[in-house]
Amino acid sequence: MSAQARVASYRHEAMLWRGVDDFLAGCVPFIREGIAAEEPVMVASTRERVGLLQEALGTDADAVRFVDMEELGANPARIIPAWASFVRDAGGRASRGIGEPIWAGRSPAEIAECQLHERLLNLALTEDTPLWLRCPYDVEGLPGAVIDEAERSHPAVTDTSQASTRTQPYAGPGHAWSAFTSPLPEPPSVQVVVEFGEGDLRRVREAVVLSAERCGVPVDRVADLALAVHELAANSVVHGGGHGVLRIWCEARALLCEVADRGQVLDPLTGRHQVGPEGASGRGLWMVNHLCDLVQLRSSGSGTVVRVHTWT
Repeated sequence: MSAQARVASYRHEAMLWRGVDDFLAGCVPFIREGIAAEEPVMVASTRERVGLLQEALGTDADAVRFVDMEELGANPARIIPAWASFVRDAGGRASRGIGEPIWAGRSPAEIAECQLHERLLNLALTEDTPLWLRCPYDVEGLPGAVIDEAERSHPAVTDTSQASTRTQPYAGPGHAWSAFTSPLPEPPSVQVVVEFGEGDLRRVREAVVLSAERCGVPVDRVADLALAVHELAANSVVHGGGHGVLRIWCEARALLCEVADRGQVLDPLTGRHQVGPEGASGRGLWMVNHLCDLVQLRSSGSGTVVRVHTWT
């Protein structure tokens, strides 16, 4: 089967690698095959590994769109819109990408959202999307549970060192729903609780600003955080039964604000679709995803929770 034929439909693949040479062996030929076939190629990885690939590719690197995943994927909810934009720019041509959202050193909350992102990719892009997306996983640097989940969330798995290594079966597109509808872990302690309704949005903003100042959020980030939580609380009033609950607490190097209500979000990709000025559905969550460092959305028949993290 030719390289062109192999990427004529959507292929979401985990690439397991061990060591720098292994990483390059799994990525450089993949990229060069795409360039030779005149396919658009985008690479989104850590700054270190982008540098390694650019050096290994030499002048071929000029034909590749490189993206700093440490910036783009800091909040993993921003990654799917970037791939959707890349596919649109390709104009229906077969294309390929390398996307590495998980690397050693990411926090448990960040990894959980990256894993949800990987599951949601199986819903966000249809089977006829002409994209071959390869997602590298560092077997030596990441916990075994993360590698197991990578196998469950990717329809295809390749190992650059072994012929076949899949031990966990692909869980299917419905795997995304199990994470999206599961509750977030309870915080160790909560410092502020505000029950709010339509007339309490100012009180919500004031509680966020005061907590941000106490927790050491940089001054230039406080207004963004207050606006984001205001938007979430307004959504609760409009879509969540007219009221909700705000909880605020500090953790190591972060302030967390959580808004909960009785409403239900029926599309797990809400906030990950770019919304125009006239669009109403998902516009608020899209804005929140671009104002906060990390956003966690979970929703089921029992209600919706949005937890936002701002680094201190």
